[in-house]
Amino acid sequence: MRTSPALTEHERIADSGDPVNDSRVLIAMGLLSTDLSGEFAMADIAASLEVSKSCFFKAFRQQVGETPHRWRLRQRIASAQSDLLESRITLLEVARKYGFTDQAHFARTFRRIVGDTPSSWRAGMWCTPAGRYAEQPEERCQGDRGASTLKRHSSHTSLGGSVPSDQRSRVALALGLLAADRSGDLSIDEVAASVQMSKANFFHAFREQVGRTPHQWRLEQRIAAAQSDLANNSMSLSEIACHYGFSDQAHFTRTFRRVVGETPNSWRVRMQGHAS
Repeated sequence: MRTSPALTEHERIADSGDPVNDSRVLIAMGLLSTDLSGEFAMADIAASLEVSKSCFFKAFRQQVGETPHRWRLRQRIASAQSDLLESRITLLEVARKYGFTDQAHFARTFRRIVGDTPSSWRAGMWCTPAGRYAEQPEERCQGDRGASTLKRHSSHTSLGGSVPSDQRSRVALALGLLAADRSGDLSIDEVAASVQMSKANFFHAFREQVGRTPHQWRLEQRIAAAQSDLANNSMSLSEIACHYGFSDQAHFTRTFRRVVGETPNSWRVRMQGHAS
């Protein structure tokens, strides 16, 4: 396991308040989002943020709702799903790309999270007219979306003036903001402003570093989080739709089917069948 790259002075967040504040957790989420091979040691990420590993784990879990390991694993599987859907890359190549020891390890992990084997999931997706991840702008649910995982950062001033100066770190911070914005509340203009970049420069830098647009990447995270709720609790489809910022259950169902290849209800029933 390699260590995370040492942050420059511009990348370090040296706020005088809480040593593991929102900005640091967002930076960590961005670093974990770009570490799709799972090679960065958590201790090194904590050290990069100049906090102890135990403080980092506690703050991350309090603000995000799960451990850094679990959160990163879900990002890796979501990205693997994108590769399986959009290319003819082999399962072994996908396993290696995302840091699994071998194809069997990847298949076991994928099935535990998705509820299906990678090959079966891919075959099912290729048999459906699943569109890409381009979500049509629609009026979002105005009801209660539940507790947000992190405070909304609608401008760079809400980050306490702690925005790093180099482009790589700004994209990492943006990844954290987008990952935390599971309801799709923040506009991309606001995210770009939060990291003090023009919208055009932000789009270019994001796509260059992440391989997809900010809209596509955030939608993938929202659907992956919705899948977790579908599999692990009894929330209704309308509650999940509202929680993740879709205008209504029908909007959520259409988007879920485009991305996953089946309706949320069908997917949930299949997951419950695997668990029984």
